[in-house]
Amino acid sequence: MASIQQLKSARDTAISLTQNGLPPATKNQFFGVGPITDMTLNEVDARLLRFEFDAWLEANYPKLDDKGNRIGSFTTAEIGRGMHRGYPADKVLNDMMREIHRYFGFPKSNKMAVGLGGGHSGFTAAAIHMVTANDPDQVVFVDTPKPESDAAKAGGFFRQSWGTQLTELHRFATNGDENRLIFAEGEGSIPSAEFLKERGVKLFFGVGHETTGATTYTEEEIRNLLAWIDMNPAEHHAIIDATSLLGAMPWADEVVEQMMVKCNMFMPFQKAIGGVSGYYVIS
Repeated sequence: MASIQQLKSARDTAISLTQNGLPPATKNQFFGVGPITDMTLNEVDARLLRFEFDAWLEANYPKLDDKGNRIGSFTTAEIGRGMHRGYPADKVLNDMMREIHRYFGFPKSNKMAVGLGGGHSGFTAAAIHMVTANDPDQVVFVDTPKPESDAAKAGGFFRQSWGTQLTELHRFATNGDENRLIFAEGEGSIPSAEFLKERGVKLFFGVGHETTGATTYTEEEIRNLLAWIDMNPAEHHAIIDATSLLGAMPWADEVVEQMMVKCNMFMPFQKAIGGVSGYYVIS
C-alpha cells in the first residue's frame, strides 16, 4: 500500500509537471463533456468551444447520396434528433469507441467495451467473463476483506459488494466452491508473486478500497503482480479496478505499459473522463 511519503512525492511530481500552466488539451478536444477533457476556463470559453464543436461535427459527419458522394452535412440538431440505425449513428459509435481506446492509451491488442451501469456493473461484467465456478483449479484472490468479517463490516455493504458477488457466484453455481476464494486480511495491497503461486491463484481481483482501487498499489506491488502473471501468462489473469488511475499511475513508464498490456481493467466512465454517470469502460 502507498505510504504518506510516497503520496507526497507523487503530489510534488504533479506540481512540478504542471508548474508552467495547464496540461495540453487532448488530441480531440471535443471528446468529453467535463472540465477534465474540454479544458474550458469559464462559461464564455465553453460557449465559444460549442461553436467550434458544431463546425467540427459538420465537417466530420457529411450527408451522402446512394453512391457515397457528399451532398451536405449533418448538423448538431439533426444528429441529436435523428440518431438511429445505420449512418451516421454507426460512424459516431465507431469514432467514439476508437477515441476512448486511444484516450486511455490502451494497446491496439486490447479489446475494449463500454456498457451501461457504473463501476459495479463493470466489475460484474469482468467477473462473469473471467470467473469459472466449474473449474476446480481456479483459485481467486480478492483484494478486499471477506464479506461479513469485522474488517468488511467496518466499510459497510457498498464496500463489500465485490466479495459478495464472487461468493454468491460460487454459492449458487452447481460446481461452485467458496473455498476457492481467498480474501485479503485488509485491503489495498498485492501479495508477493510467490504467495499467489503457492496458493494456486489463477485470478487476481485488485479492488482494494473500492473507488480508490489500484491507486493504493506501490510500484513494487505492481511489479510483483506482473511477475506472477509472467509465471504462467496463459492461466494467470488480473482484473484491476482502474477507477481513479487515469493520469494517476505513479509508477515507471515501462511498468505502466506492461500493466496496460497484461491486466484486465474496469472503471466507471464518469470518474475516468468526466460527465454523466451510468456507464463503465472495460479493457
